[in-house]
Amino acid sequence: MAVSKAGAAGCILLMPALFITLIAAILTWVDPTVLILNPLWYVIILMIGSIILDFGVLLIAVGAMKLGKIYKDALSKGAGILGLIAAMIGLVATILVLVGAFVPALTGIAGILNLVTFIMFGVFFLLLGIAFVILRAKTGKTGLAMATGIMTIIAGSMFCSFVLSFIGIIILIPVAILAAMLFLKAKGGAPEVGEVKKLVVRPAVVKVKKRMKPEEIEAEVHKYVKEHPEGIDLAECAKGLGVSEDEVETAVNALVKKGKLETG
Repeated sequence: MAVSKAGAAGCILLMPALFITLIAAILTWVDPTVLILNPLWYVIILMIGSIILDFGVLLIAVGAMKLGKIYKDALSKGAGILGLIAAMIGLVATILVLVGAFVPALTGIAGILNLVTFIMFGVFFLLLGIAFVILRAKTGKTGLAMATGIMTIIAGSMFCSFVLSFIGIIILIPVAILAAMLFLKAKGGAPEVGEVKKLVVRPAVVKVKKRMKPEEIEAEVHKYVKEHPEGIDLAECAKGLGVSEDEVETAVNALVKKGKLETG
């Protein structure tokens, strides 16, 4: 059972968002004037990247909270809550950028919110990475959880520094792939209420044969011999009648003495 399909979906959604953000950053580095002129195509690229990024982080945050619920981990839950808040602020900032085209005064507020969102994303990834490392044994994927955790911590730290955020974006691309695998392949823990299948328990049926008297054993052995005129094997006869070999042998000897059976 996957820990969180929502978390895995968020990681997958994060990858195109990071690529778009990376392309925008490269375009800015090649031609710094785009930051001043803000051409329409550049704004559209940033808007698409921001929206996908916000929804991706939102889903990963849901996955982090599910992780905390399954493994009883407060850090994962806390990181998830922080991620949800950051994603919401990011979406508000994106809406303000759109409205800012008509109300320029809102553009400055949107810029501040974007900066706050960026830093909160960094803290979110930092805490999530630490949670991955702490919970590595419980996930059943120790190596994968450790690698994902360490890389997520590094990426989150880069985001928090803001100056090195470009490197953080690059690191987050493979992190998204590893985290998606972890969300899908980690052990799901104990099944939740409602997920436990009904278990039907029935008492074991044990056949207990009634202890037979010697004359009854003789009658059964005599009947068994008639059914096997080619001869009998004491072990097979005993097994078939549910008695010991000694009892069968005693019954055979008694039947021979009585002239009911012949040996040879």
